[in-house]
Amino acid sequence: MSCSLPLGSCRPLRVDARPEPEVTVDHDGVVLVDDGRCHLEPWDTFTGHIETERQFILLRASGEPAVTLPKRTFPDAALVAECRRLLAEWLPVR
Repeated sequence: MSCSLPLGSCRPLRVDARPEPEVTVDHDGVVLVDDGRCHLEPWDTFTGHIETERQFILLRASGEPAVTLPKRTFPDAALVAECRRLLAEWLPVR
């Protein structure tokens, strides 16, 4: 199972605003789709993750944030839980 979310889909968009990228989290890693381009970030790209009340933050080796997944963009609590499960399976909590 994967959890897919268009980042920013719950935020109001201005008419001239560029759509946020779509993000899919699955067993291969994190897939970013932006402007029709697809980019896979495999799990070994990240060294861990942090979960806050409002987001999941995937970290680089340096400890710097690489990808932020706002929980508000998930359509329901079940997908937040599925994302949490996948992150725990593939990345240590920091």
